[in-house]
Amino acid sequence: MAEENISKSKKKRLAIEKARQEQKQKKAMAIAWAVFIPTLIVVIVMAGIMFYQSTLLNYSRYLTDSGEIKGVKDGDVTVDIGSISFSKAELLPEDATVEADIESMLKSHEYISEDGSLKADHGDKVNVSYTSTIDGVSYNEALAADGGADMVIDNETISAEFDSAIVGHKKGDSFSVEVAFADDDADPERAGKTAVYEVTLEGIYATPELTDEFVAANTEYATVAEYRQSIVDSYYDGNLRSALSSSLSENSAVSAYPENYIDNLAKVYNNQYEQQLESYKQYFGPDIYGSVYEMAGYTDQASYDAMLRDRAREDTAYAMELEYVFKQSGLSNTEDEVRQYYIDQGMSTDDIDSAVKAYGLGYLSQAALQSKAMDYLVENVTITD
Repeated sequence: MAEENISKSKKKRLAIEKARQEQKQKKAMAIAWAVFIPTLIVVIVMAGIMFYQSTLLNYSRYLTDSGEIKGVKDGDVTVDIGSISFSKAELLPEDATVEADIESMLKSHEYISEDGSLKADHGDKVNVSYTSTIDGVSYNEALAADGGADMVIDNETISAEFDSAIVGHKKGDSFSVEVAFADDDADPERAGKTAVYEVTLEGIYATPELTDEFVAANTEYATVAEYRQSIVDSYYDGNLRSALSSSLSENSAVSAYPENYIDNLAKVYNNQYEQQLESYKQYFGPDIYGSVYEMAGYTDQASYDAMLRDRAREDTAYAMELEYVFKQSGLSNTEDEVRQYYIDQGMSTDDIDSAVKAYGLGYLSQAALQSKAMDYLVENVTITD
């Protein structure tokens, strides 16, 4: 349906639902940000340059060049690192999760089978070409010369009758099918009418088998065993980082907060919401929301401001905890090391210079510092069998 045909009320409902979903995901996103998965860091930094380069916010105002929060004194935060432990079993993925990932990868390499005896069945992905007429007038087509149309039988891409007509046919078969459309069909050209489709089944997709040869040709691993273990290891690492992120606050104590830093961080979050509101207005229209706090799901400015500060305070505590771990680990975070950190994540020297100009060295250094602190915890936390 064309965007201009969407009513204002529906636009607003769509935006509200999107905002609600983003609100639900906020905690998970905050954890992912704090963990600083390397590839995610690069994406966030580069995307952020485009959004915020022209703003007056100073992201590094209360950060040192090495990424530490100014004003935090010894004793303001402590973390009982030795009390953090996990059992290996609770960090490993379930077998079904691993198999689902493998199946998804195999499906991403689906190919049209050359087996001429293969018959289309329910749930199969197929490729068809077709022409259609309504009252003898050409209505729609998908030609093999243009690649045909991929569809999954039973997904009712066109209709249930169309899907049913494909079942039992082989590659190269041609057949006709009539499809009667409801009076209230979304397409006025076909509403209440019957279309006649002349269809050719161009192919039936097959999923490759998971073999050492397939793995070697399509992944960075040489054998099925290595590939499967890589999936397990990836989940294990992600689960461990998430568990560590959640456990830090449970095993730490913060006695004093850097209020200036919290204030600045709340301004950063407000700026992000304002950018989000602008994107909504561009897509849904200028009247979609009357204010930022309305978009965020709050009834007044005071409640919205309190949310920003609570979020900033919580994230500041987490940053202080990682900073404590960093200092206890004896690691360093010089400018050269910070730049090398981002180079290792795939950023060019020019990219780094642009990011420093937009955010300041301290902001980028803090990301590197927190990543190093988390890596230290991953390597040194107690894991029981």
